[in-house]
Amino acid sequence: MHEFCWVEMVTEDSKAAQSFYGDLFGWSYEGVPMQNGQQYAMFQPEAGGPGGGIMHKPDPRLPTTWMPYVAVADLEAAVAKVATLGGSVQVGPTPIPGKGSFAVIQDPTGGVIGLWRCEG
Repeated sequence: MHEFCWVEMVTEDSKAAQSFYGDLFGWSYEGVPMQNGQQYAMFQPEAGGPGGGIMHKPDPRLPTTWMPYVAVADLEAAVAKVATLGGSVQVGPTPIPGKGSFAVIQDPTGGVIGLWRCEG
């Protein structure tokens, strides 16, 4: 546990990003419908390692960026510990039906990272 398990990009132009990274790395994508009507483009590198996804920004004020996620066994406990260590919770525990739950935290220096707990 506590290993990088997923990477995710949010961008204004997810189709252009998919084309760029697909051409650069040979990634192919599986489109997964999201609740907001958008498509989440999942990829899995052929050489292994963390998979990920590319999606349209849910809020245009967000920067275009990549977000790494670290696996945790107990998401709620990890989120609760963040404040005691001087960090803050940017997005509280959020379920993804049939997959797991995630949260986004910020450390005291301003670094942002995602936490992920798989179902099952």
